[in-house]
Amino acid sequence: ASNSFGATSFGGDVTVANGNGMVIGHASQITTHVVPEFQMLGTSGGAADVSAVLGSWSTTDAASFSLQFLKSGNATIGSFTRVASGESLGGIRWNGDDGTDYASEAATLMVSVDGTPGTGDMPGRMVFSTTAALAEQATEAMRIDSSQTVSVGLEASHAGAHHPLNVGSTGGSNIRLIGRDNGTTDEAIIAFQHYDGSTSHGDITGKDTQLHLTSSGGIRNSADDQGFYTGASGDFYMHHNGTDSWLENVTGILKINTSQTAGISLLYNGSENMVTAAGNGAVTLYYDNAAKLATTSTGVDVSSTGTANFNVVAGAASTPTITFYQ
Repeated sequence: ASNSFGATSFGGDVTVANGNGMVIGHASQITTHVVPEFQMLGTSGGAADVSAVLGSWSTTDAASFSLQFLKSGNATIGSFTRVASGESLGGIRWNGDDGTDYASEAATLMVSVDGTPGTGDMPGRMVFSTTAALAEQATEAMRIDSSQTVSVGLEASHAGAHHPLNVGSTGGSNIRLIGRDNGTTDEAIIAFQHYDGSTSHGDITGKDTQLHLTSSGGIRNSADDQGFYTGASGDFYMHHNGTDSWLENVTGILKINTSQTAGISLLYNGSENMVTAAGNGAVTLYYDNAAKLATTSTGVDVSSTGTANFNVVAGAASTPTITFYQ
């Protein structure tokens, strides 16, 4: 039977028998993918009949309103049976009218047991899901598991407890990390570092930060013998070994190319020329920033400020010779 009440005050508990429901704002229940027993229905966008308030008035700081979802493994209300790992504890679903029914969900937030529970022990995970275009069932987009590992854009099988943040994508720009400038140009906006001081975790080793993305747009790697790799097999490698800086190429030819006629310069201390190579022009060798040998369109120029303009030095068993060809 259906009962309707106007403005009514109840002096005790209000109970609704199992299999029946309470409807606020309408004369009967509606169906989504199930028939919810408690329904608050309204017709005015943004008005009072489509709004709900859960409030608390207290002078105690810790006292506030809470919404609790409870799941027991027992079929009898008020009895106790432990829930199992993977069991759903409750969630929130957002559904929309697709022109046929109300069963199409746009997003969900679900909480489940995430591990074996026990007395005073209830590991849990939260899973955020959204629905793709041309679908009506939400699929997982992000989860926070019982170890507080956050996995975004990954299937559950790819989320690992050994990685506090796992981010994946099936297309688009993949991953974009944006940091807040703290006003200090020599500190990283985003830093990859170890928290527990261990010496080996995958490709990042050591306690200190290994890779800095600086607020001025630079990239800094603070570890020796680690650097920049490119190529399918790490064919080109740029690094510093603690003493010297290296450019290493393991396949093909190492080519340095420029489209500017000013060419390429090898400098000492930022200003003193050692070698210059101009586009469509001379290749010049320097001694103490003074040009000594340069190619020209007709041959080679050799310069000297000393008494000898051209020296040929051979070993003790040989006689120095110069041969001219025409």
